Amino acid sequence: VRLTSNPLSIMGQQAGFPTAAERAQAIGGITRSYLLRVERGAQMPSMAIIERMARAYGKDVASVERAALQACKALARRVLEQYE
Repeated sequence: VRLTSNPLSIMGQQAGFPTAAERAQAIGGITRSYLLRVERGAQMPSMAIIERMARAYGKDVASVERAALQACKALARRVLEQYE
């Protein structure tokens, strides 16, 4: 299990799902690769996925949505820094 500073990954790990495969299975209806894109910030999940993540992780919807937005913003910053 790799340690991560990604808020969505941390939520899932704290909920008892240490691997991306276990987190994807707990959320249901998504693949491990899709979850990793969401956690990395490469894709913003739909509200339905955010709600399922919140339920699986025992968090409120707003905190999961906020963490997903943070992941997207962090990736955008890293990409922009490459061109500075």
